[in-house]
Amino acid sequence: VADSQIVINPIQIPDHWPRLGGLDFGWDHPFAAVELAHDTDNDIIYLIREYRASKKTPAEHCLVIGPKRWGRIRWAWPHDGMGHERGSGDQMIKLFKDEGLMTLPVHATWPDGSLSIEAGVSDMLTRMHQGRWKVFNTCQHWLEEFRLYHREDGLIVKEMDDLISASRYARMMIRFARP
Repeated sequence: VADSQIVINPIQIPDHWPRLGGLDFGWDHPFAAVELAHDTDNDIIYLIREYRASKKTPAEHCLVIGPKRWGRIRWAWPHDGMGHERGSGDQMIKLFKDEGLMTLPVHATWPDGSLSIEAGVSDMLTRMHQGRWKVFNTCQHWLEEFRLYHREDGLIVKEMDDLISASRYARMMIRFARP
């Protein structure tokens, strides 16, 4: 997909458009967060903000993406958020919730309960081709990942895909987005 099909200058997001954040946990490989806005009248999803960092604690991440900086948006998260952090023994998602993020009560799934990566990639790609997935040109790290995203022997290469994954989790749960 050519950049010209998906990349746009930032626009003012109307207050009535639902918004939702997506998280992808990481330490050595980056932690990633994105914010999506959904124009429900035209069914266009806009990726409007990104954050990616390695070797930082949940508290450090939340200083950047928490309510004081990104607003009171709800957050979608992957099933590995139920795993326990080595130091405290707490579930990863609990550490972010304790820092003030409004996390969704369950990890990201499609409406049918599945976790399909292929469904997410296919949905995002279809939206791109139809003009229903737009990315603010300020999201340069996301665009870098997108340009590197590929398959080998038919399988998605799971490297440098943290912001893409966070986007996929938010897309899976967009039904829970709120204005």
